[in-house]
This record gives sequence, structure tokens and C-alpha cells, in this order.
Amino acid sequence: MTETGIISNPTSELLNDIKFAKFRQDYIKSKSRKIAILGKLETKYDAPFDNPEWEIWSMNKHNDEELIPRVDKWFDIHIEPAKKDADILRDNFPFEECKQLAGGNYFVTITSYLIAYAILQGATDIALYGMRFTIDHERRQRELENVRQWIFFAKGRGINVTIPSDKEYLLPEHIIKEGQDYDQ
Repeated sequence: MTETGIISNPTSELLNDIKFAKFRQDYIKSKSRKIAILGKLETKYDAPFDNPEWEIWSMNKHNDEELIPRVDKWFDIHIEPAKKDADILRDNFPFEECKQLAGGNYFVTITSYLIAYAILQGATDIALYGMRFTIDHERRQRELENVRQWIFFAKGRGINVTIPSDKEYLLPEHIIKEGQDYDQ
């Protein structure tokens, strides 16, 4: 651009902008952090265990945990943890940082805390496996709404969030179609 604000060579500047955008896109891809969070249902076995690009996180105690192919980080942040050998217990979980991220205490379920923690850890992709929030009583309804809020919070920050299976339990069918991400 010249001193008068007139673009001297618009084609050249446009090419530079395109090159920068491509560089930025490649840089972001190289810095991707993919986190799969496992619940207790059978569909947890659909997680990408064989893909080293994905970190596998699980929570609480599973009756079949010896069958889970890989877990990179295990959480049990209940007041009385059932899985005392978890990698992260209540005493060393960053509750305050999660609350600061949200601007308050907007958590009803451990899944919501793990989504927030994944955001704090720089996740570019979050996938939820083996989860269902059957709306059989008021508490489950609140948990469902809370997880949905955190999914959309993550999406609003540009994070890809997918629920490859069980998604009909988290979002009404008219919002999401089989095999699609939330923004499709």
C-alpha cells in the first residue's frame, strides 16, 4: 500500500494474504490436539484407540476397564472417588481454572468439567463416546442440558466437537443428522 492508502499492486497483496492464510491453516493443523472422552456405555469402544493423534480420556470406574484398549488420562473427581488410582483425582483437578473459563460455576456433571479441561488444554477436537443422558428424571435433564451447553461453548471457540455414536441422546434428531458434525 502507498502512503495515500492506495494499493499499489493488489494482486501481489492478495497473493500474500492467501499465502498467510494457508500458512496459518497449516500451522493450526500441526498444533492440533484431539481428545476423546469416554463414558461407560458400550459405544466407548468406537473411540479411535488405534489413532495416535487422539488422546483418550476416561472417567470414573468402569466394570470392564481391563477391556479398554488404551486410556491416556484417567479422571475420578468425585468427592469419594471409586477409582483411587486415577491419574487425576479431585485434589489435583483444576476446578477453579474451569470456573474461570466459564465465568462462573456452570457445571452439573463430570463430563462438562472434562470438556472445559480439554478446552483449557488446547483441544482442537473433542469427541464424546459411550455417553447417554436418558431423560428419566430431573437430574439427568440438567446434566443433558449442561453437556449441550459445553458442547456449544467449545464450538463457539472453534473447537470441532463430535459425538460419533449416542448423539441422539445429546441433541434432538432435527438438529443433527447421522455422521455429521454440529456445524454441517
